[in-house]
Amino acid sequence: MITENSRATLESISFDASRYTFRNETERQRTWLTARGDGIIVYFLPGPPELPREARDTADLQEYYRGRIGNGRVQMVEFSLLELDGIPCIWTILKRPHQPRGMNYLGSLAIPFAEFSFILKIQCAERGITGIRETFLLAQARNEGRVKLGADGKMINGDWNPDAKQHDEWFPDHPLARLRREFANIQRSLRVAEKVKAEQLFGLPENISETRAR
Repeated sequence: MITENSRATLESISFDASRYTFRNETERQRTWLTARGDGIIVYFLPGPPELPREARDTADLQEYYRGRIGNGRVQMVEFSLLELDGIPCIWTILKRPHQPRGMNYLGSLAIPFAEFSFILKIQCAERGITGIRETFLLAQARNEGRVKLGADGKMINGDWNPDAKQHDEWFPDHPLARLRREFANIQRSLRVAEKVKAEQLFGLPENISETRAR
């Protein structure tokens, strides 16, 4: 249980938000916008996290997250366990179609304790001309012989991942590049209040290692 001495609240997590424009706040949610109009939201969630306590390793936890997607239109781009300010966390990036065109990317950082959790979300949508990153990288992969397409334009075989992090520097305005850039900025300054750190952690798998989703 959250003790009276812990006083875990939305104020218990902080980071440098000086680059962002504050939008609104409730008791359990605070929202900012970046200069590009992307959303950054922090939630405080009382109660035990909805996570599997029996997960043995990163792979088990990743499969649990995949199962929660439950929608063929939503894809997992990235999944990892990492440690921020001494607290084990879960980082995911999902993508889904954005109406009327393009993609929406959602980054989510879960900071789980035994009886409460914090969630930080970064939402970046594709705007203007869409599909440039994918089109360019697919053409490059075809020219290099790394992929083969059939007569219908569908991939027959090959190795091609337009969402890989190494491509971000070529497309800095792409929503995925923007999302990763904002998360890197937040990582550097994110802090959890010392009195909250003393609370019981959720108990994530001990192997804090990165796993990429394809």
